[in-house]
Amino acid sequence: MSMVLGASIIVPNMLPLYSQTVSANTQNTGILSAKDRGILYANSRTDFRDETIYFLITTRFYDGDSNNNARTSEDKKANNPESDPSWRGDFAGLIEQLDYIKALGFTAIWITPVVQNNSGYDYHGYHASNFNAVDYRYESNGVDYQTLIDAVHAKGMKIIQDVVFNHTSNFGEEGLNELGGESLKTQISSNDYPTRNKVVMNGTGDPLNIYHHNGFAGGGDWDNYEAQRKTIADDCFDLETENPLVYNYLIDAYKKYINMGVDGFRVDTVKHLSRLTLNTTFLPQLQGAAEANGNNDFYMFGEICTKGHDVWYRDAPPISTSFYTWDTDASYKARWSDTDLATNEKLVESHYLDHMNTGNQPTSSNAFLNGNDYHATDYSQKSDLGAIDFQMHWSFDNANQAFNTAKSQDPYFNDATWNVVYVDSHDYGPDNSQTVRYNGGTDAWAENLSLMFTFRGIPTLYYGSEVEFQAGKPIDVGPNAPLSATGRAYYGGYLEGNVDTTDFTEFGNLSGKVAETLQAPLSQHIIRLNRLRQAIPALRKGQYSTDGISGNMAFKRRYTDDKTDSFALVAISGNATFSGIPNGTYVDAVTGDTKVVSNGTLTAQVSGKGNMKVYVLNTSKTPATGRVIPNGQYLTDGGVVVPIDNGQISVLEPTNLEVSTSSVTIKEATSTKVTAKVSPVGASPIVKWTSKNPDIATVSNGEITGVSVGKTTVTVKTTNGIEKTIQVTVEENPDIIKPTSITLNKNSLTLLTKESEQLQAKVEPENTTYPEVVWESSDPTVAKVDESGKVTALKPGTATITVTSRYGNHKAQCEVTVEKNTNATTIYFKNTANWATVNAYAWDSTSNPNPKNAAWPGESMVALGDGIYSIELSPETNYDKIIFNNGSQQTKDLSIDVAKTLYDFGSSSWSTYESADVKAVESVSLNQASLELDIDQSEQLTATVTPSDATNKRLSWTSSQSDIATVSPDGLVKAIKAGKTEITVTTVDGSHVATCQVTVKEAPVKPVVLGVKDQSTDTIDISDTETLTLEVANAKTASYKLGNGPAVTFSNGQTITVGQNLAAGSSVTLTLAATSLDNQSVTKTYTITKKKVELPEEPITQTTIYFDNPDNWTDVYAYMYDAKGNHLLGAWPGTKMTKEVSGAYALNVPSTYSTLGVKVLFSNNKGGQFPQSVGFDFVAKGTYSKTGLKVAEEVTVKEEVVTESIPFETKTVENPEVDKGVTNTLSEGKAGSKEITYKVTYKNGVEASREKVKEVVVTEPTPKVVEVGTKVSVDEEKIATRVYFSNPQKWNKVYAYVYDQKGQPVVGTWPGKEMTKDEHGYYIELSVDLVGGRIIFNNPETKVQYPTQNQAGFTIELGHLYDQTGNHYPVLPEEGFTRIQFENPGGWDAANVYAYYGNPIQSPLGAWPGKPMIKGNDGHFFIDLPEEYAEKNVKILFNKPNSNVQFPSAVGFDFKLDGQYPKDGLK
Repeated sequence: MSMVLGASIIVPNMLPLYSQTVSANTQNTGILSAKDRGILYANSRTDFRDETIYFLITTRFYDGDSNNNARTSEDKKANNPESDPSWRGDFAGLIEQLDYIKALGFTAIWITPVVQNNSGYDYHGYHASNFNAVDYRYESNGVDYQTLIDAVHAKGMKIIQDVVFNHTSNFGEEGLNELGGESLKTQISSNDYPTRNKVVMNGTGDPLNIYHHNGFAGGGDWDNYEAQRKTIADDCFDLETENPLVYNYLIDAYKKYINMGVDGFRVDTVKHLSRLTLNTTFLPQLQGAAEANGNNDFYMFGEICTKGHDVWYRDAPPISTSFYTWDTDASYKARWSDTDLATNEKLVESHYLDHMNTGNQPTSSNAFLNGNDYHATDYSQKSDLGAIDFQMHWSFDNANQAFNTAKSQDPYFNDATWNVVYVDSHDYGPDNSQTVRYNGGTDAWAENLSLMFTFRGIPTLYYGSEVEFQAGKPIDVGPNAPLSATGRAYYGGYLEGNVDTTDFTEFGNLSGKVAETLQAPLSQHIIRLNRLRQAIPALRKGQYSTDGISGNMAFKRRYTDDKTDSFALVAISGNATFSGIPNGTYVDAVTGDTKVVSNGTLTAQVSGKGNMKVYVLNTSKTPATGRVIPNGQYLTDGGVVVPIDNGQISVLEPTNLEVSTSSVTIKEATSTKVTAKVSPVGASPIVKWTSKNPDIATVSNGEITGVSVGKTTVTVKTTNGIEKTIQVTVEENPDIIKPTSITLNKNSLTLLTKESEQLQAKVEPENTTYPEVVWESSDPTVAKVDESGKVTALKPGTATITVTSRYGNHKAQCEVTVEKNTNATTIYFKNTANWATVNAYAWDSTSNPNPKNAAWPGESMVALGDGIYSIELSPETNYDKIIFNNGSQQTKDLSIDVAKTLYDFGSSSWSTYESADVKAVESVSLNQASLELDIDQSEQLTATVTPSDATNKRLSWTSSQSDIATVSPDGLVKAIKAGKTEITVTTVDGSHVATCQVTVKEAPVKPVVLGVKDQSTDTIDISDTETLTLEVANAKTASYKLGNGPAVTFSNGQTITVGQNLAAGSSVTLTLAATSLDNQSVTKTYTITKKKVELPEEPITQTTIYFDNPDNWTDVYAYMYDAKGNHLLGAWPGTKMTKEVSGAYALNVPSTYSTLGVKVLFSNNKGGQFPQSVGFDFVAKGTYSKTGLKVAEEVTVKEEVVTESIPFETKTVENPEVDKGVTNTLSEGKAGSKEITYKVTYKNGVEASREKVKEVVVTEPTPKVVEVGTKVSVDEEKIATRVYFSNPQKWNKVYAYVYDQKGQPVVGTWPGKEMTKDEHGYYIELSVDLVGGRIIFNNPETKVQYPTQNQAGFTIELGHLYDQTGNHYPVLPEEGFTRIQFENPGGWDAANVYAYYGNPIQSPLGAWPGKPMIKGNDGHFFIDLPEEYAEKNVKILFNKPNSNVQFPSAVGFDFKLDGQYPKDGLK
């Protein structure tokens, strides 16, 4: 059996095959071959316990495409340099490093969430804003998420996606916000965090309960039921996961990734969801989706964060790790509601409280041997969710502690062999170092790994642990220190170079830094452990026991199924004796030592921390493997260490690339998909897409999008350089409206530090298809701008805010000056502790709740020099307390004293801040007073501050003409266009300035490029007509002339055809002329000669016959015989025909067969033939089917002229003297006419196609003019100031209690003011300037109110009628609209209206069934529709949702203003 490079072989129903017999003993150096190990692993790889997992943060792992690198709004605060943005690694980089991960031996990767994120520091992926979309910052041109999944599978590996069920970003999630309605979308999309925060604090704007409304978890909330109903952090909002709207949305979103081929989910923050909710909704549906997709091994495991070693976390089973591995009692599932949130909320609380008793929790023996025997597992109560083993993880300060913790807790898991086990992660380290990456030392790491890879559970390694990456560094401090100083630093530096992998742990062609990484002690140890695990099934999924075993870390494991019986004894870091074991031959997989056991006892001699013996019993199903690994630093028999590295190896490279099309034609703002296929199978499938001119068309992963009219080329290229091109033509799209300009409401702005102001951008025309804009600040350290245009001043200086239109690159700018707020209180901190970053957290302890300057750890302080840091506290605040900190270390709570504003960390005392403590700047100078640059040239200016030891040497740079030359925040000048500008550098301290005069020279004139493409000489020989491609560049105009013909202008890439009227043997001159950019004339002349055609003396005449192969034979043969019975193409079956692109089969034969009475039969030489007896008559150029010769089509083309009418437009004229809603026709319209010429193609007399050739307007249409009244009645004006209530309970008296946005009563104290009744309902008149007011309708007699007690009042909309639920609609239609009523003859609960007009049919309310109507208090339905429908001759139909009942049954009713319709038509 041979192995395929890069793939695993699965041989069903076969025992492992070995290419050699290994009879191991203590001297034996024979080692199990890679081929045999691969076959053994493939044959027994049946579920996820067979995997080992490499866990990584995608953005911090490897940067495969720097073009998608991105900084967040918090990168500056974190002091991440431009070279190390938080969004750095990507899918392309991960694909590039799959060989590295596979070389270590890992068979699965677990990646952090891939969904679209939105927060200040979202590089980790846990702040989702769209669960249905992959975040574009991971993707590259040609590399999307599907590409990554396919690449992982091509390596024989699996991919685990991190998913979140219980929370979103603190902007919510787009689809769920949409489900929640307009009030939620408005509330949660606010740029003001306290406004958004109200959603989860008290439910403001969230009537459908998309989010929990119970505030934030704090203190003990994390350790009780509140953990499942409160929001866990201020950077994310908690979802109401018991709401069917929510969990069904999430399930549908995550099914998408299952369908893409993801192999498993790691579920985040599981402790904050009820086990009942998971087992009733998420888990069965997602598992079912995977199985429906053909993946029966799909695995989900959860993070149940329980800090500590106890089985029951805080004595609360419902939030403990093992609890989630069990299914939920059927009695609870039976009471679950698919529609009612309240039922489910009560049920999960009851489920929590009913399971609080630690004494009646289930136990299991699924992980334990029965003596020495593997026994059948009982999974009848097993959840579809596995668990990260938090208790064992917490105990990995040393391996022995972790081992003992696992043994004590395992009976409480349904099956601990499924637990995911790691030492540390992106969140925590073990117990005594939980906030830093594990730093117990290399030997301790090796011992931990030896236990992880051989004991029960699925071993998982956090990226970089193989080289003790960032050991001892804080795991995560948010944006309070550079990522490079934390456990989430960028790992790419360790991976530079090359490694090629042919199978797990089989690799070679090493070079660069990655060679050192793979040879590191722990890397080599992990490679050996993966080899052992893959060779021994018992180490992957065997049950275990410590019965009859002496030794600190020693155990036995066995796994048995229909093909496998694997039994192993493991002793780690010390000797062990195994008693009562089966007799037989045992071979140590580490050293090859062989022991024959006859008395049921075996003693393993182990020396060295992390070293071990793995004695494998030779069984009939699974022979002992012999020695599996060579000596390493830790796993050794004491001999010489042999590094694992296969040296130089061969790699399967791409040899061919196919694309689905070679040319596309699209319109602006439309897209089309082109696919690429790499062969052979096993070669890297990765391709890169590029567009030659992205201003004409862009391409992403084969999706080509038209940008502007023109032609360009898209190129797709394999990893080894094979490429194909697609010619792209973009045509004008008349259906889009392009931006023509952009303006700002302000051109300049002056702000004090910490002040904000909203800029407004206006894109013209207002109805453009592309209103989107992008905001940017030239110096975000001075003034930053968010995606809405809100500018925030950060420090004194100047910055330019630029807004750019998405289409057309139109720009507008605002110059921002930031001045120091002299009224602010400045607090200083002397950083004697040398913290890398200093934060200040200030608050008002006298108020409740406590106002604070920022969420913990506060704001970053500004470094002034000499260890002094400062922060401004706004004058309108009343902060009296402050804590200085670096994110992990901090001062105690300090009282602020405005008289003593300098706090010394070393002496823990306050003192008066003296300006003498700071050495002032005296002057600044530049290294150059003037510069002369070419366009696009850059030059670095260097500023010198005097004195050199000044405390605050910070500078700001500006250009007086930034359109001529720009200057970066560090003084790099870049020339943009010709002209002059002045570069000014200003010191922050003292505002001292220095200037440099910059002159940008005109660009030199580029020489004209003129000629015929691919023509190196001035003579062109042709045989017949020929198409030439003309080239021109760097020219104002260009023309060509053939002979003495006229000069014709042309553009670059234009083609011309020559030789049509040129006689054989004669020539003609082609002259190209151009005018250069500096008005010089350039010409180029070619001589075109048509060659004489020499006919052969004896022409060979051939003809072709065709067979259309209707039965899709694999091969087709033609057998021919003449009138005398002679075989013309050989004996039966004759000659094999050739398949053409059209699908027909062809054969060339002498044309003389037409005169010989030849017959022909077609066959597949397998019993099929046509005809069955006498052959068909031979006809030259004939096309045959099974019934004989096919009749050729007769094709004719004609031109036809058709006269068509041009419909007239209707124009409206407003008349304020005529009542609103009244229309009068001032002049009738008249249709015009046009003549259209068509080219019509007929086949056999029947029209086959019609193509428009030209169109001429004969008569222009005359528009119809209609007068529209705009006069508003007194009643309408009054209604516009009222709020109405429908009074569905028929109260005798109705009162309205109204209060403003500050909570102050507007129309009196409770119960408010009695409402007045008219024909529309009960109303109260209010002031039109009441902004943000709310209203409560109530009856003092019955004590009933809407909304109910403890709920905020309904938001006021003047002129609207409210019901008791808060739903409301305008009493009268808005201007330009008319109200259409349907009298609901059938007592329907709901109704839709569908509208249509024109030819072709237009549907202004959308496709059938149209748009929902509103049900009024009288039980009838209404909808407000545009008055213009009356002029468009719109027809309307009323229909009942989810039925086929409609009125009328055929042609719709005519649309009339203020129309009232019973089922029979307009009243």
